[in-house]
Amino acid sequence: MGASVADAITAFLKKEPCSEDMRQFLIRVQGDDCKRIDKIWRDYAESTGETDTAELREKFVTCLSLIWQYSEGANLMAATKRAIRGIHKVSDMVDKWIAKRIADKNLPLEIKAKVASFSDKWFKRLVEGSPDSCEPPLKELEAKIDSPLALVRSEHSEKGRQRTVFMRKASDFFYGGTGQWHDDWVADLTDLGFPEFGETTIEMVRSARRGMRPTTQQPHSVRKN
Repeated sequence: MGASVADAITAFLKKEPCSEDMRQFLIRVQGDDCKRIDKIWRDYAESTGETDTAELREKFVTCLSLIWQYSEGANLMAATKRAIRGIHKVSDMVDKWIAKRIADKNLPLEIKAKVASFSDKWFKRLVEGSPDSCEPPLKELEAKIDSPLALVRSEHSEKGRQRTVFMRKASDFFYGGTGQWHDDWVADLTDLGFPEFGETTIEMVRSARRGMRPTTQQPHSVRKN
């Protein structure tokens, strides 16, 4: 294949740890018969005035890996929020159950004593494993993956959410580098990232980023990533 992004992916996979899903994504990009990633890289380098070097191709692959990692992080953030909501819900249910039993005038005192004992143990465990203790890590996670791009309300499946966030983040990256949206590049990458969804159209990419504002207002170089 000569000097290509595929060679940069080989170098990246040899030295950088990554999730199995990310590895499979990069392998699909690398093994694409149409070699779409090489065209994307050439067009991107031309648009940004970059020189096509092995070092910059490796940096470009690192950027692709960060886009994928971001999309995975969006699912983690959503799962964490669901877990916290679930803990709060169970906590409220148990609190109401305890209060109802303690207030029940027809309940024997020995049963109330057992409920009170359970209540003490419950509140002790609640304090130790309070859902509030999850809030700081969640805030840190939200800060890392920039919630506006990662917030997807309409997608119910994890893969569907990840795909939408991937399109948004890839769009944001290319806009940051060139000052323009490149929906065709994003569509090609999304096809390679999520082949189970079938062909990704330009309209799908535009729909994913509808109402989205780029997080980088001025074009930047891949050298900075």
